[in-house]
Amino acid sequence: TQSRSSAASDVYKRQVYACAARGTRSTRWVALATLVLGAIIGGVYTGFFFVTFQDEMNSAQSYGQRLILAMFEASILYFAVLVSSWALGMVDMLIQRNRRERIARRIAEVETEHVTRAMASERERARIAREMHDVLAHSLVVIATLSDGARYVIRDEPERADETMATVGEVALSLIHI
Repeated sequence: TQSRSSAASDVYKRQVYACAARGTRSTRWVALATLVLGAIIGGVYTGFFFVTFQDEMNSAQSYGQRLILAMFEASILYFAVLVSSWALGMVDMLIQRNRRERIARRIAEVETEHVTRAMASERERARIAREMHDVLAHSLVVIATLSDGARYVIRDEPERADETMATVGEVALSLIHI
């Protein structure tokens, strides 16, 4: 009977712990209420059992006084044991919640860093694209202007037209190497 009672007590303590550690808010409070009720019932049963089957009779106290005292003491003992299981479950729940919150904060930080880097990278790409566009546009304007000028000087000054076309070729080649 003792081992069966001890096993049942262990199971009950584990259930109280599990309810406090893993249950919802209402489950945790229901577990606390049931452990108080369980401590009272266990105390009454144990106190009655202890006083009824006690070998020594204390003449200074009446049977009723001994019974009430034994029930009270047993209830306090059960309450202390069960509340400690519940409290450990609550501590475990708070530790797990804290851990989850820290992980969630770290994930948010990493995501923010990733978005910040992506935005910085996109700004850099846009800046480079603007610069390349400006260089290309300027070079095309130079080529158009030199080509137009070469067309006017080709009849009167062929050497100068040849130099102008060489410059157009250099500008065009520089565009290829950008």
